[in-house]
Amino acid sequence: VEPPQGILPKGQPLLELPGGDSEPELLLEGLLSLGDQMTLFAWRGVGKSLFALLLAICFANGQKALSGRICPSRKYRVLVIDAELPKSSLINRAKLIAKGLGLPESAANEILFRSSIAEQKDIRLDTEAGWEDLLPDLEQADIIIADSLFKVFPSSMSSGISNADAPNKFYDWCRKQGKTAIVVDHQGKKGDTAYGTMGKEIALDAVLQLKSSRCTTEVIVTKNRNFESNDPCWVRYSIKSESSSLAFQPTDKTDKDEGMKNSDKKMSAHDKPDIDQAISDYITEHPDQVQGDIVKGLMGQLKLGRSVLSARIKRLREAGQLEFWTNAPNAKVASKGEEKSCASVESNKWDS
Repeated sequence: VEPPQGILPKGQPLLELPGGDSEPELLLEGLLSLGDQMTLFAWRGVGKSLFALLLAICFANGQKALSGRICPSRKYRVLVIDAELPKSSLINRAKLIAKGLGLPESAANEILFRSSIAEQKDIRLDTEAGWEDLLPDLEQADIIIADSLFKVFPSSMSSGISNADAPNKFYDWCRKQGKTAIVVDHQGKKGDTAYGTMGKEIALDAVLQLKSSRCTTEVIVTKNRNFESNDPCWVRYSIKSESSSLAFQPTDKTDKDEGMKNSDKKMSAHDKPDIDQAISDYITEHPDQVQGDIVKGLMGQLKLGRSVLSARIKRLREAGQLEFWTNAPNAKVASKGEEKSCASVESNKWDS
């Protein structure tokens, strides 16, 4: 007599569990394999969107970078869900990064995009209608990069523990399908975690934090489920900018920069963004405005007086950190091909 279905035990010995026996396909050395899930978070203006686009171009073209730390073994189908940047900015960034990697501009076309700004609608994964709209693209992709979490999963802005439900369901779906998701998130007020509750990290295999000093960016591992690692610093890099390319160049991790320590203390100690960073961000978004309009726009945002803001802007401009400001007082046209000496300037320029 056959027993009723579901009565017999289904447990199996460890070495006899079903599933493929092939080696996992490594994407990021010592950190991420195909099928793993990851979040990338940072303070505003550090360059997380730019770094995510670097990953997308490398994965889509099978291109190694950062001395082999980014190490895809083949080309992958990459989908980027972008809710942050206009089409022109995405195209310009992608072309510059591709050329910095030694690839033709057409390498940027290997990535598939869903852009909420280009499509003039919300693109989200926390509603049934949004999921159905994106599902055909999700099913075609091997790697999905979402920028940013609060735009693609707006329900994550809530303060309760349920704010992690939608992204965790998305990570679980990707894991079951053998896909990798990389979601860009914002840094919390304390500086050492992403914004919101710990529940957002439960379904993740890796969590990366970007920290910026004056001239370098440090990629810190705050969670690494599948690999053993004694060094939380995964890689440090600077950005070399020329007129037609952006090159991510690894730097010596042992060369500790005192500015990095000071920057970390400053970011974790304050509940509001660094004033100089906020000024740079605002001018990046409004490069055609004159100084009076910029000061007026920042007064309400930063709760500072006109004279204080004017002095800060003058100091940044004289230090050469606002060279992208096209309507600056006494603006000097930089010669083509001139290199920027500092990665933080480039991060501010290229990260919204």
